[in-house]
Amino acid sequence: MCSDPHGDTRGYALKPLYRRLPEAAKRDPVVHELFALIDAVRDGGVREKAEALRELRERIDQNGSSTSDG
Repeated sequence: MCSDPHGDTRGYALKPLYRRLPEAAKRDPVVHELFALIDAVRDGGVREKAEALRELRERIDQNGSSTSDG
C-alpha cells in the first residue's frame, strides 16, 4: 500500500485523520512532525506511544509558556 499516490515509498499506512492532512504536512514541516507524533499515539507500541505523548506534552508546554495574556 502506498499512502501517497505520487510517492515512491511503499509500506504500512494509516488513514489520515483529515482528508487534506497529507497535503498540509507536505507544505509545513511542523504539521508533519506533530501529526507523525499523533500517528505514533494512534498506532505505535507501548514505548512509541509513551515517547510520542511525552514529546507532544513538551511541545504543548513550550508553546503555552511562550504566549502572553496581555
